[in-house]
Amino acid sequence: MFTCDEKSGYDHVKLSDNSYKYFGIQFAGWVFVCTTLPFGWKASAYVYQTIGSCLTSYFRRQGFPCIQYIDDRLHVCPTLDSEETLIEVIRILTSAGYTLNLNKCQLAPSKRVRYLGFIVDSEKQAYIVPDDKKIAFINLRESILSSSSVTLHTLQRFAGKCISLNLAVPAAKLYTREVNLAISKCQKNSRCVPLSDDLRSEIEHWRFLDNWDGCVQWRSEFHHQTYLATDASAFRYGVSILSGELKGTSFGDYWQDGDNRPIHLKEADALLKAVQSLGETISNHRLDVLTDNQAVLFSWQNQGGKNKELNDIMEKLFNFLFSRNIEMNLKYVPTSLNVADAPSRCIDMQDTKLDHDVWHLIDSLFGPHSVDLMASDSNTMQDKEGQPLKHFTRHPSPLSAGVNIFSQTLSQEQNPYVFPPFALIFPVLKFLKEQKVKICTVITPKFNPTPIWEPFILEYTSYTICIGRKGDKHILCFPSKHGYKKDEHGLKWDLFAHRMSFL
Repeated sequence: MFTCDEKSGYDHVKLSDNSYKYFGIQFAGWVFVCTTLPFGWKASAYVYQTIGSCLTSYFRRQGFPCIQYIDDRLHVCPTLDSEETLIEVIRILTSAGYTLNLNKCQLAPSKRVRYLGFIVDSEKQAYIVPDDKKIAFINLRESILSSSSVTLHTLQRFAGKCISLNLAVPAAKLYTREVNLAISKCQKNSRCVPLSDDLRSEIEHWRFLDNWDGCVQWRSEFHHQTYLATDASAFRYGVSILSGELKGTSFGDYWQDGDNRPIHLKEADALLKAVQSLGETISNHRLDVLTDNQAVLFSWQNQGGKNKELNDIMEKLFNFLFSRNIEMNLKYVPTSLNVADAPSRCIDMQDTKLDHDVWHLIDSLFGPHSVDLMASDSNTMQDKEGQPLKHFTRHPSPLSAGVNIFSQTLSQEQNPYVFPPFALIFPVLKFLKEQKVKICTVITPKFNPTPIWEPFILEYTSYTICIGRKGDKHILCFPSKHGYKKDEHGLKWDLFAHRMSFL
């Protein structure tokens, strides 16, 4: 990577003569007008960014990955020795009229470059706080801790620096709640705020940064997902697991005697106890959790709130999740809503399935099948004994073996079957190829004009049968309020079953 910074960028954007009258100042009896893009105009950054985006788009079309923020650019090279890329980028920039600030540019390709105040480390896959920025933060923090009181301006500076570290320091905002509370008090009476024990403790927490050599790594796009639901009563908390290896498991425990905390604190504590109980089984996962408490949801999404006790629980929760590389997404569900009831009230044509007789024809030719890759509990195919196949679903469900086919490992599945929604046929075929599925059965229609995924079918199919012609009835079953009904209108296209191998 290397970075480029333009020198006096706004001064290189000339205003038209008709615009001079809108950008003037009066000083000592003289009237001065700007002839170039002024710094004081609120739209200047937008105008400059838009102009620069033309060049950014050109770089990308030429195969040079880059990002731009106003006058700062970061370019990516294929190797550290890619001098040709560097030379070509500089040539294009200077030819377009850019004047580079060589003191701020890093023109030697490196795996570590400074960009927008942080070190971008492509080897660690993380953003790192530069030493000079860390030293300035330490000096400000220690100057506050050395006094018995602090001014509004100093507190605001400290809070701003903490928030600015959020990109490299996880949940930075969560550890500024006492500071923000002190700022609020200071604004009301315009006096210095004494350093209370809680305020001092929160500021001292930031001393961890002095010797911290860790980082928050950029996450892989591959999803390991787990779904949970948590709840709390006056005397007990409960946890239900809705997906993954422990799907269907429920557990809980009682609160200690004399625990009279408000229910929102118990709801938050139930969430903390849930992830603590699961421990290593959810490490390195993206965790989706359902809660029926708005206060807990708000506090998590906003990295804290006004309630100190709730903030303390949120800090413990965050520390546990961070130590195990868990990303948690908290979702609200009304208390009266049963999670299993919601999908049962929704009729979705994507839940269409093959008729029982058609399925047994396919299973007798290509089976027995081991897993239905895209199904629900109600429409999954059955084996010869009438038992539902192992299946992956779109949402958590009582019989689901996993949520989201694209987050599963399919290479070890013996004989999968899949009838994908037509809009997902191409992504599913590509995923099966990526997973190197050795043998499987895929159901697809015959569209006209020929769809983009047809070459995949031709290349990887060893055998094909037609299971229904256009106009044939009773090939499919559609969901309804009265259960699955056989199709009485007839197919709109020919329907085929393909035997495919991606080895």
